[in-house]
Amino acid sequence: MYHYYINQNLDTSSFQNMDKYVIRKPRDIPERKKSQEKVKELKQTTIFSLKRVVVVEDIKRIKSLLEITDQDSEVIFDQLKLLEQKIPSKEVLLETKLGLTLKKLKKHENVEVAAKASSIYAGWKKHFKDKLDKPCIEVRYDNATNKCRDTSRRLICDCLSPHKESALLADSIERCIFERTKNTAYSYRRHIRGIVFTLRYKEHIKQELLNKQLTVIELCQMKKPTG
Repeated sequence: MYHYYINQNLDTSSFQNMDKYVIRKPRDIPERKKSQEKVKELKQTTIFSLKRVVVVEDIKRIKSLLEITDQDSEVIFDQLKLLEQKIPSKEVLLETKLGLTLKKLKKHENVEVAAKASSIYAGWKKHFKDKLDKPCIEVRYDNATNKCRDTSRRLICDCLSPHKESALLADSIERCIFERTKNTAYSYRRHIRGIVFTLRYKEHIKQELLNKQLTVIELCQMKKPTG
């Protein structure tokens, strides 16, 4: 066994002088390996996200927006993407005449819109051919709600008359507002009053809407006036 002793009388100045020649480098810390696997994003599934659970109001809103003439192709394509997520029953298709709307869009001048409309139409046709007996859950609203909404459409339509698409635009506007509020409570009625006030007293906004410079969705997303 070896023993080492420190001589406390030893002059350490020489060691201190050598210290200035020492080059200090940071210690190499091994980097942690980052996992190459992508974490899968989980999304909660609700009953309304299922293809065969159809809120009839959503189908009618989309159809109403699709039928507005001379509007931007991007708006139409976005609505078709929403429509693609659902498969309405034959009864709903007959009630809304949505199949006719899709047939017209299959001939749209925009290639992407025409292709998407054709894809949806073919997909639904195949579904009814293969799975005709499978049930579809439809969600509808009560008569009191529908009566309140009819009144709102008439108020909006009066502001847009005598434009040839006043009824269609009024229908689309009301449905977009209802989609945002989900009911006819205070928020819905306040928003309707704001839209009526805007269309009645702000002529430039009304003309932008009628000339397709402002979309229905953009109008409904505007900050609600206090009218």
